[in-house]
Amino acid sequence: MAGTSGSKEKVTYVLKNRPPHFDINMRKFVLNYNGRAKQSSKNNFQIFDESFPDEILMQLGKVETGEYNCDYTWPLCAMQAFGLAISSLSR
Repeated sequence: MAGTSGSKEKVTYVLKNRPPHFDINMRKFVLNYNGRAKQSSKNNFQIFDESFPDEILMQLGKVETGEYNCDYTWPLCAMQAFGLAISSLSR
């Protein structure tokens, strides 16, 4: 930045895909979408920063055939979240 003094600090985020856990009652692997996903799908995912594993930065969850909910928060912007969602759905 022009006009500022001091060191420039590099910020790095290491984003990871949250692995599902096995639910014995349902007999399948699941993630908690807090009601935002209604159906299982190979395209459902949750992303977190490894420094803060309890905070979901983005999630994509299937609501019904052809409809998905996409939730995201900072440090992702809308364009980044949209790109991740579209690339997941194109598999």
